Amino acid sequence: MKRIIVIGILTFLIMSTLSWSALSAKKIMPEFLDVSQWINSDPIERSFILGKVIVVHFWSLSSLESLRDMMIVKEWVKKYSVEGVEFIGIHTPLFDFEKDPKLIEMTLGDLGISHPIAIDNDSALWYAYNALKRPSHYLIDAEGRIRYTYQGETAYARQEWEIQDLLKESGRSVDLELEDYQAEEELKNIRTPTFYLGYRYLAYFGNDSKIKAEVPEYFKRPPVLYPNRFYLDGKWQIHEENLESLRPGNKLSVQYHARSVFVLMGSKSAQPLNVDVLLDGKYLTRENGGFDVSYFEGRSLFKIDRPRYYHVVDTRDSYGDHLLELVFDREGAKLFLVSFGGSPLKEKSLEKLDKINFG
Repeated sequence: MKRIIVIGILTFLIMSTLSWSALSAKKIMPEFLDVSQWINSDPIERSFILGKVIVVHFWSLSSLESLRDMMIVKEWVKKYSVEGVEFIGIHTPLFDFEKDPKLIEMTLGDLGISHPIAIDNDSALWYAYNALKRPSHYLIDAEGRIRYTYQGETAYARQEWEIQDLLKESGRSVDLELEDYQAEEELKNIRTPTFYLGYRYLAYFGNDSKIKAEVPEYFKRPPVLYPNRFYLDGKWQIHEENLESLRPGNKLSVQYHARSVFVLMGSKSAQPLNVDVLLDGKYLTRENGGFDVSYFEGRSLFKIDRPRYYHVVDTRDSYGDHLLELVFDREGAKLFLVSFGGSPLKEKSLEKLDKINFG
């Protein structure tokens, strides 16, 4: 019996050592291989930036979470670049349309982002870093070792403290005030998940009909709507990455609990499409309309001009249960996802985020 226990302990120790060695081997930051293009910078190699504290963050223009996160990174760039920290963003797309460098550049321009961005269209860096979410953060010391990893919108004050700690390790004297970012507290009020509308990630579909991929189909919204579901009315076609509206008057209904609603969509048409927006059966007002909404003769509507996020509803500080309805004036709209969110920034910075035009 004792022999079995000893063998078991030795096996555990050997496996632990092997696991630790494998983990340690992965802790050196990867080279920037297979980068399609660099924005805001000439091509960067790992050897160029060794000796600095480095923050690598993954994002995509289709992830509302990483756009919110980008605003925090932007504040860190202002605060810590002068202390010698190197910030590098890596754009890894979720959808094919995001691979267009022009769209990425437009988004960065809208957000006012000036630090280097690597376009990772083949997801090579995503897999090299073992990233799991958009956003993901990797805090790297002056010797190029990945010391801290964070997946998602989380622990911003702790991350900032760790950036300062890595700076001190590198020999810099830094004692800057930590910002009180409240992403976790804000996000507790959002009770509805992101709706992916293509069949690749489709969930929370409320209609009784079964999905037929790549086939035009008529849908009818049921009389009873359940929370955290989306519903279709009219003729639609569900593609792998998006949902296409095939006739005028089609309607998308969303039952949700949040403050703000953003819809990622584009169009097959070269001309802008108009979309009417109703909240709880009524047109929006300037008190609850999103940034992209216009008001005309009692109607609230927005135009689809290119693939991007459209901020359609913002009930300011009021979180609650609502029914959103989008009505399309003609065919051709392509909807990728519906996302919900408040601001991850503290209250004094809330206006800064809300006034961003995501396209």
